[in-house]
Amino acid sequence: MNQYQIKLLGQIQTVSFLAFILFDFFSISLTHIFGFLGIGAWLIQTHLTRTWNQVRLPLILPFSLFCLANLLALSTSLNPSRDFLELKRLLEIMVFFWVVNSLGKTHPGELFATWFSSIKNHRAGRYLEGWTRKLKSVSTRDLYLYGLMFAGSLASILGLFQAASSGVSLSTRISGTLSIYITYAGLLIMTGIITVSYLLILKIHKIGFSREQ
Repeated sequence: MNQYQIKLLGQIQTVSFLAFILFDFFSISLTHIFGFLGIGAWLIQTHLTRTWNQVRLPLILPFSLFCLANLLALSTSLNPSRDFLELKRLLEIMVFFWVVNSLGKTHPGELFATWFSSIKNHRAGRYLEGWTRKLKSVSTRDLYLYGLMFAGSLASILGLFQAASSGVSLSTRISGTLSIYITYAGLLIMTGIITVSYLLILKIHKIGFSREQ
């Protein structure tokens, strides 16, 4: 087993996670590309390390029944050849299993720290040295959450500019850079819920910590 290959596959997954989060608000195509790139790296890494017995498959039964229902629906379709192509969307279920099995094993802070430390410019190196220490101290969960909040904030600002320039009506729905406004709205709602939940949990932890002192 080549340790360099294993490390490289881990870094590919880390970059894919970050890109998947950031591009989710701006380009569905790029989101799919990085998502399946990360899934491919995960499967190859699992094969090389021979850790198939450690792969977790929660909700495999409902997902399997859902796929079976789609196949049954295809058998009674009026246009099976067209609907068969739509079955490719079932592959997106793999994103869930990729995240469940790999998210906790990625280390974006260490990856950025490695990139920053490789910069040869002395001034930039000294400037980034502080960032390197900060990134190493931030948990993987928090870094991904910060990335999600940052991308959601940019998408929200873009939506506000669109609303200010063209107004909001039934004929001019705000959709950001996405083609469907419902997808854009759903992503912002999801990000808003996650952000509020994170801030509430953070506040509760601070209150509990202050009481202990």
